[in-house]
Amino acid sequence: MPHRRRYKQTRPFQDRLFDFLAEARQKAEESPDGIEREKMIKRIESAKTAARIDAWANSPKMQRPK
Repeated sequence: MPHRRRYKQTRPFQDRLFDFLAEARQKAEESPDGIEREKMIKRIESAKTAARIDAWANSPKMQRPK
């Protein structure tokens, strides 16, 4: 079985996600209408969904009972 490459992330997920969103929005605004722009918009929507899921999963209501 091949070994997985493991990377230790130095920045929190939310920071990396918001940086990606900012860059993707800028690229989408600069690009002309077409397939590439549509793909970028879909990736932006997926990243927004990931941010919502992360916020939901890390909310105080979702913590284990003590």
